[in-house]
Amino acid sequence: MTRPNTQHLRQIVADRLDIHWTQFAREHQHLAAAIERTRLVDSAVRSITNDPSYVHAQKAATQDETFLDGMDGVTALADRWVRRLLGL
Repeated sequence: MTRPNTQHLRQIVADRLDIHWTQFAREHQHLAAAIERTRLVDSAVRSITNDPSYVHAQKAATQDETFLDGMDGVTALADRWVRRLLGL
């Protein structure tokens, strides 16, 4: 299997953002209205691709044939970054 490309990572981050957005918008109504979600996703993707945990997960997914295990790590990492960006 091949490792996910940036577009796949963007989709994972966008999915995680959707999960947490309602809580963020409820807690920060004006800020949520002002934030461009695309920029938030882009920022999270940049941060994630530079995170040593992501690099490790990608190497593990490439070296092993346990692609889904590696992707679970990427999804968890994306969730942590999105929550951090939203201050949750």
